[in-house]
Amino acid sequence: MGYSCTTAADNMLGLIRHTFNNGKYSNGLIIAGKSYFYEIGNEHTDGAVTGTLWENLEGDMARPVGSFRIGPSGSISRFPRLKRGQMVSLFFRLCELQRSNPSLLSSYSHGVI
Repeated sequence: MGYSCTTAADNMLGLIRHTFNNGKYSNGLIIAGKSYFYEIGNEHTDGAVTGTLWENLEGDMARPVGSFRIGPSGSISRFPRLKRGQMVSLFFRLCELQRSNPSLLSSYSHGVI
């Protein structure tokens, strides 16, 4: 069984991963020069994606920095360490790619969930 969410929410997580990819792990991110990874949470009936963002620390340690939520429309309700302007910019980029290049957008989310 797979994780169930809307295409827009899945695509947004893929866009975040593509934009902030650390180049090592599929769920690894570099935000403002720091290394993070995310874990997907439980499924939601509305199609949202939620999870936890973890900061990588020295010595193979990590600590949770907060939870994230991507709504069914692909809008980011919260994502620790991302600034509001970045979240808005990502949503505009999502909408632009949905119109102009949906196959590229889909490729960003391939294997995300």
